[in-house]
Amino acid sequence: MKKNQDCPQALFEDMSRKEAILKEFNSLRPNNKRRFYQIIGMLTAVVFLIYRYPEIIEQPVLYIFLILMMSLSAEAYVQNKRINKRIDLLHKLLKEE
Repeated sequence: MKKNQDCPQALFEDMSRKEAILKEFNSLRPNNKRRFYQIIGMLTAVVFLIYRYPEIIEQPVLYIFLILMMSLSAEAYVQNKRINKRIDLLHKLLKEE
């Protein structure tokens, strides 16, 4: 009889734990805010460089710097998107079991 009384409590705790994990998983999903803040940060860095060193506009170094920043940002974005898709597929596979 004692085992039957403990079973609903254990089941409830297990469901609560799974729900908390699922809530944390959903909160860690990527969003567009993070990408927007990253772009704003890069633009702020460029504006700061131009403000601090106005002669840099005439130099090709600024344009090389911009191209490198944009290419690295694009590469990181593609890799993050790929990793997040893999994680979502893994979550879907585990959810089906």
